[in-house]
Amino acid sequence: MSNKLAKGNVQTKEKKSITLTLLEYMTVIVSCAISVMVPLYLKDGYYGVGDCKFEIYKLLVIVGCGIWLILLVFYFVENMGAFTDVIHAVKENPKEYLPEIILASFLLFSVLSAAVGGNFSECVMGYPGWYMGIFSLVSFGLLYYFNAFFGLYAKITLWVLTAVSALTYLFGILHRLLIDPLGTYEGIADNYKNQFLSTLGQQTWYTSFVCTVLPLGVCVFWYAKKTYLQVLSGLFSFLGFCTIVTANADSAYMGFFGMMAVLLWFSLPDPWKMLRFSRVLVLSVLAPLFMKFLFMAKPNTIIEFDAISNFLLFDTRMILLVTFAILFWFAFYLYTNHLDKEGEIPELYTKIARIVRIVVYALAALIVLFTAGILMGSAKGTLPDSIRAVTEQVPYLTWGENWGNGRGRTWELSWQMFKDMDIAHKLFGVGPDGFRSYAYALYAERLEEMWGDRILTNAHNEILNSLISFGIIGVSQYIVFYGIIIARFAKAAKDTAKTRLTEGNGIFVGFIACIVSYLCHNFFCYMTVCCTPFLFILLGGGMSLCRSK
Repeated sequence: MSNKLAKGNVQTKEKKSITLTLLEYMTVIVSCAISVMVPLYLKDGYYGVGDCKFEIYKLLVIVGCGIWLILLVFYFVENMGAFTDVIHAVKENPKEYLPEIILASFLLFSVLSAAVGGNFSECVMGYPGWYMGIFSLVSFGLLYYFNAFFGLYAKITLWVLTAVSALTYLFGILHRLLIDPLGTYEGIADNYKNQFLSTLGQQTWYTSFVCTVLPLGVCVFWYAKKTYLQVLSGLFSFLGFCTIVTANADSAYMGFFGMMAVLLWFSLPDPWKMLRFSRVLVLSVLAPLFMKFLFMAKPNTIIEFDAISNFLLFDTRMILLVTFAILFWFAFYLYTNHLDKEGEIPELYTKIARIVRIVVYALAALIVLFTAGILMGSAKGTLPDSIRAVTEQVPYLTWGENWGNGRGRTWELSWQMFKDMDIAHKLFGVGPDGFRSYAYALYAERLEEMWGDRILTNAHNEILNSLISFGIIGVSQYIVFYGIIIARFAKAAKDTAKTRLTEGNGIFVGFIACIVSYLCHNFFCYMTVCCTPFLFILLGGGMSLCRSK
């Protein structure tokens, strides 16, 4: 293989086998094909987007993975000792390959959970429109494995994915201005135009894609030293910020805050990194101002923006936020101008940065806990009248069935489902994408009262949905996998000699930001073919780069 697993074969570049070379080529070809076709392929407009995305994804996976597996068999036949070397390498250093071990365990467990769930046949492909069954999970795993072990050209995939993403962001912005260059709005009602963005379909599907890929480009803007990289990544980031503020999806802001929290964490110890972080901040607050001018020139009369977007786009107080961001950048610009770039960071700055880091993230944790407490109190009706009088003025702090665009009742029902499960289902779940079958077998009348003719297919929260699909054991493996990957990338990002930014360590911060942004966004959403395969491509490519260092 093309990284450490190949060392057992003592192959040099001159003696690299044709099969290994083909595996590396096929990895980048398949990954790029998925990165281009899945986001851009569209047919039958709004109504057919779920089916058409999975249709093209399934085709690419079957063809690509089929060729991959054939080449892999030839590789092991060609190098008879290679398979033994792989097993020996894993046994000798299991910690090195822990992400791959945990992921394999999770994928095998997902098959077991489908068997235990009692509806194995539906769990193979998943419910129509979502298709997050065993097939999709295994394909995500294969995308990770082949990119992790044969991702010699991972950087090409990253370039292609970000270029395609920029194009989808542009379409998303044009759609919000009611400019439809692709004709996707033809023949549909205005309320569907509100829900349909770019080439990804439903707005939360689109923003899940945005929040999965955008952090990578933003982090390039954060760390890049070359001028052309700064310009390209700056334009990419600005497009992303513009589409987030106009997407009209609260979950997009969760992804944005997750990304910025990662960037701030890695920026605080170094004033030059904070200077770069402040540039990102300025760009993010200028995007709403830019979109405001576009809306003045080309008004959108059919959309009612959510509270956050409405404030960012149209509230005159936004000028204060813009002013603060610019002053924040200017302060670090002046401060770093008086420091020696090659010298030590002043001890006073280091002490202050440590205090600020503790205060900021402790405050963030308290806000999350406070919000959770308020919502729990609101749900149970135990809030004092004085507090309730204040929180009722803020929709986000008042729990009810309609909270979060109906997620309140969905989460309540989903949690009740889990509590009502027997011990086997609590541990093993109901199988991948088995939510609908299990829910309607037990709560059909209640679901019909809640949703009418519409079908509730998942919990609209990735972790809660995974808890029901894979049970306590499965969701634990799923969370641990991300935790280990984040720790591995954080270790790779750490520069042991200096804390200065380099292109070598900055990219790994980008991969961490992609994971955190994805998970924060999907606190209100669920894995789909529009976002999850790209995360696993990024993680595999990141692991390949990590092991090549």
